[in-house]
Formats: sequence, structure tokens, C-alpha cells
Amino acid sequence: MKIVILTQYYPPEHGAPQNRLHDLAIRAAKAGHDTIVLTAMPNYPLGKVFPEYKGQFFTSENIDGVKVLRSWIFASRRKGLLPQLTVYFSFVLSSLIAGLIKLPRADFLICESPPLFLGLTAMALKTMKRARMVMNISDLWPESAVQLGIIGPGIKLSLLQHLERILYSESAIVSCQTEGIQQGVLDSCPAARTLLYPNGVDLKMFPPARKSAQFTKKFRVGTDNFVVGYGGNHGRSQALSQVLLAAEIVHKKNPNVLFLLFGDGPEKDELVKKAGEMKLQNLRFMPPQKRQEMAKVQGLWDIALVPLKDIALFNGARPSKMFELMAGKIPFIFCGSGEGADIARKSGCSLPVPPENPGKLASKILEMAEFPPEKLKEMGSKGRKFVQRYFNRAKLAESLLHKLTEIIQGESGTNDEARGKQKKNGRSGFAMVWALNSIAVACAIIAIAIWQGSASNINVSRNIPGMDFPNSGRSSQEAKETAIGEFFEAYMDIPQDSSPYSWPRFRGPDFDNISRQSLPLQIQAHDQAPHVAWQIQLGEGHAAPVVHHGKVYILDYDEQNKADALRCLSLKNGKEIWRRWYRNPLKRNHGISRTIPAVNNDYVLTVGPAGHVMCLRADSGELLWSVDMVREYGTAVPLWYTGQCPLIDGDIAVIAPAGDTVLMAGILCETGETVWQTENTLDLKMSHSSIIPMTLAGKRTFVYSALGAIVGVSAESSDHGKMLWACDEWNRKVVAPSPVFLGDDRLLITAGYGGGSMILRISQDNSGFAYEVLQAVKPAKGLASEQQTPIVTGNRIYSIMPKDAGVLRQQFVCASPDNITEILWASGPENRFGLGPFILADNKFFIMDDNGYMTVLDMTSSHPVQIARFKALDGHDAWGPIAIAGDKMLVRDSTTMRCLDFAPRLPDRGFP
Repeated sequence: MKIVILTQYYPPEHGAPQNRLHDLAIRAAKAGHDTIVLTAMPNYPLGKVFPEYKGQFFTSENIDGVKVLRSWIFASRRKGLLPQLTVYFSFVLSSLIAGLIKLPRADFLICESPPLFLGLTAMALKTMKRARMVMNISDLWPESAVQLGIIGPGIKLSLLQHLERILYSESAIVSCQTEGIQQGVLDSCPAARTLLYPNGVDLKMFPPARKSAQFTKKFRVGTDNFVVGYGGNHGRSQALSQVLLAAEIVHKKNPNVLFLLFGDGPEKDELVKKAGEMKLQNLRFMPPQKRQEMAKVQGLWDIALVPLKDIALFNGARPSKMFELMAGKIPFIFCGSGEGADIARKSGCSLPVPPENPGKLASKILEMAEFPPEKLKEMGSKGRKFVQRYFNRAKLAESLLHKLTEIIQGESGTNDEARGKQKKNGRSGFAMVWALNSIAVACAIIAIAIWQGSASNINVSRNIPGMDFPNSGRSSQEAKETAIGEFFEAYMDIPQDSSPYSWPRFRGPDFDNISRQSLPLQIQAHDQAPHVAWQIQLGEGHAAPVVHHGKVYILDYDEQNKADALRCLSLKNGKEIWRRWYRNPLKRNHGISRTIPAVNNDYVLTVGPAGHVMCLRADSGELLWSVDMVREYGTAVPLWYTGQCPLIDGDIAVIAPAGDTVLMAGILCETGETVWQTENTLDLKMSHSSIIPMTLAGKRTFVYSALGAIVGVSAESSDHGKMLWACDEWNRKVVAPSPVFLGDDRLLITAGYGGGSMILRISQDNSGFAYEVLQAVKPAKGLASEQQTPIVTGNRIYSIMPKDAGVLRQQFVCASPDNITEILWASGPENRFGLGPFILADNKFFIMDDNGYMTVLDMTSSHPVQIARFKALDGHDAWGPIAIAGDKMLVRDSTTMRCLDFAPRLPDRGFP
């Protein structure tokens, strides 16, 4: 996608909107989207253009890999409605001119509000650049201006409310920071399409706070001081006068409590003056600090404050600083009510008090000053865990970008009549845009008359160290030697379990993702989740487990040690038996771990996210051998890390390095000796797909869908590793699903990102093997899949359709193997499953969506019938494949794995 972000505020300015939009821009660029920011010359919060930007009308720069276009703004710190309107409209005009001249056509134009007036520019550019508009609402305008006393009833308020409704109705989506804002948008414009896009925190930018002797000395903090910190804007919304009054009360009862207030803003001068008049000896005002220094600054604080003004509008506020404090493990007092107070309370990191109540605030500070250090430390730890789970900015940005992609793909099914109506509405709205922009021009003339300075056009290149675009892959030239499997930890005696139930590899015992076990999987009630036998926390990723002899194996990523870790757990209770691990520092890229081990009676085999292979004894975890595919074979690890799941074929480990010279290799599990190799004559590259054995044209074959072609390699001992056939007509940029055997010497291959599907038939005659393309379809024209591999059963193929499948996007569907262009059944638009996994067991399909809801379909009738839908997981991105062993089902989201117990349960009859 091509994305333009239009905002008046952007780094190097500091503040919640700046940080959130900067983070979104970086993540959009890293995800491969062409991203440009159009913003003003930095001037916030001092109301003065930063020195290095003075005297310029237009300029461009690069910040953290994102192109940033800047245009002139009349910066002023003067109070009053007219000066503020002059500031706002000066940028409305200059950004419109800059956008028309500098911006290319775009798919989306994301406009930040407030200021609401910037929506005028957004609507004009939306039409001129043929973009879809997204209004990103951080604060409701004009409602907040009314409640803060900036605007009163009258014609001005009516015009602003009218503008507000136009902007919401013209938007493809209105993203809202809080539920209160979302409801306010719908109250103003019931037809608006809204999306909750809350504040969050970059966990890397805000690590746990740490003490700094240098900062302790710099800010004159004594060893006896109990420090109460604040960092942020000094404006009306924060009502910091309540902190001054509380400090006065606290000083009388505990003179060791010290208040440190960092930041700047329009109210700071008055606050400093008032503190002087009150002769507050225990409160100091400090200058703003750089974001990279905040961990050290917060290290000075024992607790922190998040104060808000007591107005009804802020019942829906979720200040970003509260999430930054949780990430830094800093307990805090939230001075407010509503959504923010509820979140603060649930986090376990905060003790909320009513807003603008200095007496109760002082009482709570005195109470926390008496807490033992262990209690404050425990509160801080709870906060970090809370934001990791619910307010991780990386996940929030991914969700928004995913929604924008859905909008584009959904429009592929829009009919001509609807498109014509949209075009007509756009033209009628455009006339009003230019009328409103005439007002902008008039107001901007006032600013231009005041503006002094030259209008030179100087290009600036600004690259902040350490934030360049990270490449998730490794090349053989840059690969450092890794001590694969270096560390081993044993936690308990190895339990003896003769359980007959096994899920030993990717897609199960028969490579078809069907469980044929005899135990039934009991559904208790339509919306009742099964009993959770146990659960464990995992590093962020999508790796899934295997089960054998009562033991669970999963290749996890240990975020604390930055290590790949093969963990062996008890299926009975989830307790860890042992782990084998090695350091492998990686940056997350839609998570880190992805692959599924392979296990048999003797061995367990893994492939790590960076192409590291381990073979171990399955019972004891003894390391037998290891291979770094990047260093050994010259493998290019694909974007989003390795997704290939390894294969144990008898006593041979089979992997597909797709390296400089070797496409596929067979290695003896016991010794690590390479017994056969397939030459990479076609220069194919590693995909996210896995090797699947199948018999085609009378020959047992390893089938691999690489980048560049799908190939068949002999799996028979007589000519192990021989290339039998290759179809370079299947050449897709991203391939995640694995090949599927259809019978009758046919196989299905599919891919997302426009890849569609293809059915091949393999034949053999005296001249050798050959393939025939029976069908090739685009994703909107037939059955396809983006991530999960389809399932074939009962002469039907079942799949979750990709995002680019038009009206069928992300629905669960089935088609005939004889004609995949004809969809025989679909779950319907009300049942979409994202990228979630699905499995067939006990004549039921179990299908997980992105958010952890599991749908169960009964397959005993002619068409699937939904018999249950329940919440199986609490987190997000529940994409890891499902494993089943007996009546136990293993599922995971991005950070948690659960063992669900489907055994029949007796009803709880209570006591007589």
C-alpha cells in the first residue's frame, strides 16, 4: 500500500500523538508499505520553530527510514482563539500546497485530529490524490474545546460540528484512541465506520526503568527522598495545580517526599509562578527530556503521577504516559475516572484517585511512601506484563495496517453502481471542501502577514542511529557463528508415559491435519470453552507444538535471553522437563518463532527462525548434531524468519536449505552424516512452506513449494534426492501453505498476496516425469489460502480464504478437488477467521480466529453445521497450528499456549 500520514505534530517534537504516529509510520515502512509523512515545521510545545528548521517553507528529511515532508507553520505561544486559529490554518494552507506539489497518488491518507481543521486539507488531497481518508481521532473536537472553555455555544460551534460530521462521513475508517471517543464519533455521525486504535507503548523504547547515579546527582535527589515523578505536557488538560496543592499537604506530613515535574507546555509559566508563591520546597520543575533518556529519568521515581482535569470528556481518556510507566515498571497514581482509571486499576500497577482532588491525592502519595520496596516492585512488574499483553504498540499498528489492507481487498468486490455512487458523493463533497478551504486561505493570510523569515528550500537528511530498517533475514556473508544447542537445563525427572496418542510433526501423523484417534472431543455447550488443563507463557511468535509419549515439544523464543529454546513439557500438567537453548539475538517481525519440531521414538528435530537446525535425543534432550543453514549452505532466510518445519523420514532428517548449491538434503539423525543432497540448479530460495511426502505417478516424492518453483524430489532409497520434476509456472513471491495431496497423482498449491492456487497432475513415461497444470486461479476466482494449509476430506477441500479473495475474504470455504473455481459452501461474511488455524478431529472442524475464538463445525451432515463458538485464548494473533493428542488440544496465541481438555465432564451437582 501507499500511505500518507498528515499531522501537525511529529518528531523531533515530543508528545503522545507524535510518538504514536512516528511508530505507526516506521512499522508501516518496515511492513513494506510506501509511507510518507506530511507535517509541520517542529515547534511544539514552545510555540517556536526549532532553530534548524527556521526560515524554510518546504523541506524534506528521512527519519528512521520514513520520508518526512514538512511545510511552513505560523508558530505562536500566544493564548486566545484567534492566535490558535492562525496557527492551525497556516498549516492547513501550507500542507495543502505541499501535498498537491510533493505527494504522489496514495491508497490511504491518514489525518490526525486534533486539530480538526486539518481535515480540510485531508479531504482536498483525498480527492486530488485518489486516496481513501482515515481520520485518526486522538481527542474529540469541538467537544473538548467546549468543555475546556475555549469555545462556547453559537455559530462557530455549529460550523465546527458540521465540519466534524463531514469528515467522519467522508472517511473510509475513523480510528479512535478510546471507546469514549469512538462513541462520540458515532453520536456525531452514526454512519461512520469506526475502529478502536488505542494508545500503547513501544516496549523497546521504554524498557524497565533503571537507577542512574549520574541522574541522581544531576537532579539532586537525596538517598532519603521518596520521589514522585511526572513527565509530560504542562497544559489545561493535566490540571497540574492539583499536584501543587497535594505537594503542600504532603510536605507537612512527610518532608522527605520530593516532587519532580519534567516537561513543558502553555501552563508551565503560571505553575512555576504559583509554586513560588506557595513556597513549595518539595517540588521542582525540570526541563523536557529526550525519549531515549526517559528510562533513566524514570529510574529516579519511586512512583509517578498521571493527572487529568475533572471534565466529563476525560472519562474516556487513556493517556499514553500511563502505558509508558507500566512498561518502565513504575507504580503510579491515576488522577481521573472512566476508561483510564479502569485500565490503571486492572493493571495492578496503579492506585487511582478522583481527578482534581488534592486531598485524596496527597493521602494516596503518603500511603504509597510507606509501602515496602518489594510491594512497589511487584506493582511495577504487574504493569509491564499488562502492557505486554494488551497495549503493545507493535501489535496495535499491525492490526490497523491489517484493517487498511482488508478495505482495499474488500473493494475488489464493490459493484459498479456502488462505485459510481461513491464517486458522485466525492464530487459533491469536493465543492464544500474548496469552500471551507477558502476560509483556511483567509485565515492563513493573517499568519503570512505576521510571518517573518526567508522561504528557502533546504533538504535535510536526518537519520537517527539504531532505527534503520531491520532486515529479518541473514546472509552467509554476515552470519556470525552460533553455538547451536549450547545450553541445557533439566527441571524434573523424565516421566514415563506410554500414551498411544501422538501428533509428531507439522500437520500430524499423516501430513493432512486430520486426527483419526478414537477418543471423542466432548463439546460442553455452545458458548462454553473446554476446561483449561494448563497453560504456559511463550515468547512472541507462532511456533506450535508436537506431542509424543506424553511429552510436548515446542521451539520457543526466550525474549529475556534472546535465545531459541526447545522446551520439553509434560502433557499431563505442562511442567517443563528440560530445555535445550542457544543465544540468537533477533528483532521481532510479526513475532519471532514460527516452526514446528518433528519427533519420533528416538529423535526430535528443529529448525529455528534464523535457519539453525538441531537434532536431539527425544527423551533426554542430548544434542546429537546441529547445522547453521545460512553458514553451511548459503541459505537466505526469508522475510518474517524461517517458517519451514523439518521432517524426519525414518532415521533421516530432511531439510530444504535452498542455498547456493543445495536445494534439499537428507542427514542421518544419529550421526549428522549427509546421506544425500539435491542440487539447486534452478537457484530456488527458501519459502515459508514445508516439505510434504506424497506418492505421485507411482513414486514416493518429497514435494517442496520453494520461491521460484515447486519441485518433486525422490524419497526412495534407490535414487534418494534426485530431482524428478520442477514446475516454474508456480513462481510466487511469498509462499506459506504447504503442498496438499489430492489423489489421482494430483496436488494443490496455494499462496497469499495475490498468489492464488494451482492444481498439478504428475505423470511418468519412458522419458521421465512431467507435470500438467489442471487449474490456475486468482484468489478472488477460486479456493486459495494465505497462511494455513488446506485440508482435504470427503472429496472436498477446506480452506480459509486470503485477504484478497473479495467478498469471500477470510471465510472458511470448501470446493471440489475437481474444480476449485466453484465454492460449494462458505461460512458467510459474519464468520471470518483472519489467519487462524483449523483442524479436523472427531468429525468436527475446529477453527480459530485471530483473537482466540474457536468455532466448531459438525461434519456429519451434508454441509458443515456450527455447534459451538467459545473463547479459547485471551490474546491476539492466534495463528499457530493446532495439535491434538487423545482428548487434549494444544492451542496458542502470540504469547500463550493452552492445553484444552475435551474429556467428558460430569455436571457439578453441588453438595446435598
